[in-house]
Amino acid sequence: MRSAGGEPTTSRRRLFQIALWACQGALGLLVGVPAVGFLLDPLRRRDLDEPWLSAGAIDRVPEGEPHPLRLESRRRDGYVERSVTSTVWILRDGDRALAFSGACTHLGCNIAWNPSTGEFECPCHGGRFSRAGEVLGGPPRRPLDRFETRTVDGALEIRRIRT
Repeated sequence: MRSAGGEPTTSRRRLFQIALWACQGALGLLVGVPAVGFLLDPLRRRDLDEPWLSAGAIDRVPEGEPHPLRLESRRRDGYVERSVTSTVWILRDGDRALAFSGACTHLGCNIAWNPSTGEFECPCHGGRFSRAGEVLGGPPRRPLDRFETRTVDGALEIRRIRT
C-alpha cells in the first residue's frame, strides 16, 4: 500500500511483526538480566560467613578442659541477612586453641561435654566424640566440624572451615 504522496505505509502484518519482536525482546530482558545477575553474583558478593569472629580474651578460656563459647555471626541466605548465634567448644593449650562446632554431625543436636567420661555426647541419638572431635560411637559418620583459630594481641578469633 502507498500513501497519497506515494510513500509506502506500514502494513498490518509488518506492525504485528514489530510488536512480536518487541515482546520477545522484553521477555528476553526479563529472563536474561536476572540470569546474568545470578551468574555474576559470586564475583561481587562479599561472603559474610568468612570473617574472623572475636571470641574474647584467650585467658577467659580455661586450659585443659573443653569450654563452650556462644558466638554471634551474620549469615546471608539469598537476599536475607540474619544474625545467628551458635555454640563453639574451645579446647585451649596455652596460646593455641582447637575449636569445634557445638552441633552433632548426625542431625545437628547440641552436644555437651561429659567430664566423667572425657567425651562430647549427643543426647538425641547417643553420638559420642573424643576431645579431638573424632567419632567414638553412635550414628554420626563424620567428626565434629572444626573451626580455624588464631590469637591476635591476646584475643581468640575463630573462623569456620568450609567443608
